[in-house]
Amino acid sequence: PSAGDRGPGPPRGRMEANGERDGVMDGYTAKRVFTMGYTYTYDDVILHPGHIDFAAHDVSLASKLSKNITLSVPILSSPMDTVTGADMAAAMAQQGGMGFIHYNNTIEEQAQAVALAKSCPAFLGCPLEPIVVTPETTLKDLEAELDLSDSSRYPSVLVTDTGRIGGALKGVLTTSDVDLLTGDKVSIKISDVMTKAADLVSACVEDGEASARDVLAKSKKGRVPLLSKSSALVGVMERELLKQQLFGCPAAAGVPTVNSTGK
Repeated sequence: PSAGDRGPGPPRGRMEANGERDGVMDGYTAKRVFTMGYTYTYDDVILHPGHIDFAAHDVSLASKLSKNITLSVPILSSPMDTVTGADMAAAMAQQGGMGFIHYNNTIEEQAQAVALAKSCPAFLGCPLEPIVVTPETTLKDLEAELDLSDSSRYPSVLVTDTGRIGGALKGVLTTSDVDLLTGDKVSIKISDVMTKAADLVSACVEDGEASARDVLAKSKKGRVPLLSKSSALVGVMERELLKQQLFGCPAAAGVPTVNSTGK
């Protein structure tokens, strides 16, 4: 950084490995910047690359956020209601950082947002809130709940015994299951038209993201449900969303920020 009008200009020279100054150096050390008693704004700081005697890939950006939480990249999203919600927190974790849920809501709402962020597998291509219903749900009720303007175009709907993530997968409902249906849909249950679980290609979430992608690619399907070893539904990997995140976004900056259970 350049001191400008805030103080004397930085000394020039280089710093030895042991921290002793050999002559003067071109700029300030990080320690000097953060302990000199005043701060800088973005335009005050210029980072100059210097010579290194090691490869760039040998550099670790891992940083301790707390005693028990380590981030692979030191990137956080702001705890503001217009910045960080459950979706941003999950996206930051996928990139190796972390998002802080803002406190402009009740404790219950904050807990709900944290639980929602943690419910999403740390895999690319997985929507944060997949649609999950019970087999007894009727098509009419589903269309009303989703407010579908075109009932011939359905999003991917996962069907479990509980109607929630964590339940036993019973099937999947897609457009091809309903696009040729005619007549009144009031009494048609999803269980009558869905693709049954036995006919689906699924992936085990414990096998990792690479394995899930491989299953999706080889299946040539639009989506692959992600199951735990106990056959509980964990999430779903969608082909279009995966392509968007792989090819439409920068590569992940680091290893996803997850706990011992992958959450």
